[in-house]
Amino acid sequence: MVSYQRGMIEASSASSRGPLARSCGRPICQDRSACRRESSAECCAIPTPRKSCLRPPGGRGGVVASGNFTALPGTTTGTEPSRGMRRLDNLTPPRKLALTAIIDSDYLIVGAGGMGLAFADEIVTQTSASVTIVDRNHRPGGHWNDAYPFVRLHQASACYGVNSTPLGRHSIDPVGWNKGCYELASGSEVVAYFDQVMRQRFLPSGRVKYLPMSEYLGDGRVVSRGNGNEYEIRAQKIVDATYINVAVPSQRPPRFTLAAGVACAAPNSLPKLAPEYRHFVVIGSGKTGIDSCLFLLEHGVAPANITWVMPNDAWLFDRFTVNPGRHFTAIITAGRGEVLRAALAANSTDDFFR
Repeated sequence: MVSYQRGMIEASSASSRGPLARSCGRPICQDRSACRRESSAECCAIPTPRKSCLRPPGGRGGVVASGNFTALPGTTTGTEPSRGMRRLDNLTPPRKLALTAIIDSDYLIVGAGGMGLAFADEIVTQTSASVTIVDRNHRPGGHWNDAYPFVRLHQASACYGVNSTPLGRHSIDPVGWNKGCYELASGSEVVAYFDQVMRQRFLPSGRVKYLPMSEYLGDGRVVSRGNGNEYEIRAQKIVDATYINVAVPSQRPPRFTLAAGVACAAPNSLPKLAPEYRHFVVIGSGKTGIDSCLFLLEHGVAPANITWVMPNDAWLFDRFTVNPGRHFTAIITAGRGEVLRAALAANSTDDFFR
C-alpha cells in the first residue's frame, strides 16, 4: 500500500504567476525540463500554466540560456525575446512541494543484486508476503552492472540465479575456452536475466515494489537519487543484501602507487585500450586477473608481453570435475576421490596443498 504524506512547502520569494497544474499521480517533477517530454503541463504539479512549459512551437526541441537569448527552431533572434523564447533570469522559480510516500511492506530488501533477488524470489515463491526492494543502480544485477565487458560466470549458468527461473539453456559449449562444459553466461546475459526476473516475475506478482536509483538512509527512510522523492518504508523485517559489499575494480581507485607516466585502467577499458599498447601488466590473481590474461591471449597478445603480478596463489578446480548433471557424474566422482586421497596421504595442511 502506498500513501503520500504532505510535507513542508518551500515558496519562492516571488509569487507564482500561473495556476498550479494538476498532478497525474506520478512523483512530483523537481524541475521544468521534464515538461519537454510531455504534451501539456498537466503531467507535473509545478506552479506554471500550460503555455509556460519550455516547449517551443511545433513541439521541437530547443535551448533556453540563462541571461542570454538563444533562438529556438522557428524563431528569430533580436534584442528582445521573440515568441517561443524566454529569459530564465526573469522566471519565477517553482515552489518545491515535498511529499513523502509511505509504503507498507512485510519485507524491505536493500540491494537488488544476486543475493537480494534470490531472497526475494524465495519470499514470493514460498509465502504471500509483500516485498519492497531498494537499490542504488538503475536496474537489477548489483555489481554485474559495473563488470568488465568480457566477464563470464566462473560456474555453470545452471548453478546461478534464482530458484524459480533457470538461467541459460543448460547446454554444453561447443567452442571456446569452455568447450565441452556447460555454458557460462556472459555479464550482459546475467544482467538481462535479473531484469527479466524483476519485470516478468516479481512485479507482475503485485507483491513486489521496486525502487531503483534510490538510497537507503536507514530507519526505513529512502530517497530517490533521480528526483529527490522521499519514501518511508514501514516494513516488518529489513534485509541488508549489500552486506558482502562486492566492489569491482571499476568502482574504486587502484590500491597501489603508480609511477609517473604509467597508464592504469580497470579491465572495463581493456577492449578499447589493448590495441594502443604492446606490453601489459595484470595485477591480481583472482578471477578478474585470470579473465584479463585470457582476454589478451585470445586476441593475439604474446605471452612474453604479459606480466602477471599475483599477490596470492590461486587454488582452482578443473571445471570438468565440477560440472553439474549426470553427463559429468563419473568425472565429478573421480575428481572428488582424488582430492580425498590427497588429503589422506598428506602429513600436514601445507603438504596437502603441495
